[in-house]
Amino acid sequence: MSFPTSRPVALVLEDDPVLSSIAFEILQGLGYVVYLASDVAEVTVLLERSAVAVLLTDVFMPGNVNGLHFARSVAEQRPETRIIIVSGRPGFSLALLPRDATFLPKPYTEAQIREVLAS
Repeated sequence: MSFPTSRPVALVLEDDPVLSSIAFEILQGLGYVVYLASDVAEVTVLLERSAVAVLLTDVFMPGNVNGLHFARSVAEQRPETRIIIVSGRPGFSLALLPRDATFLPKPYTEAQIREVLAS
């Protein structure tokens, strides 16, 4: 799989299909080529294949996957990737966010995503 180079790429790591679809629509509407993943393995493969402008990830995923820990790893390996972390549940410290990452509580809006990406 190769990514088109004319538009920036966004990856969405979200296990809820409805929320994944909403994120897809928002990011696609903002001009991104959007790839959806429901687990870290899928996102890791996509990250290895191309430059990624945006990673939007949920904090709590099924099994032992923690989107926050994954986002920290991406931030260290790919500092150029903009990271948006979302969650609808409390239970983690915002101090654990990667540097320059943005947290948005669920439900988030297109306007919030637009504002994050414009800054």
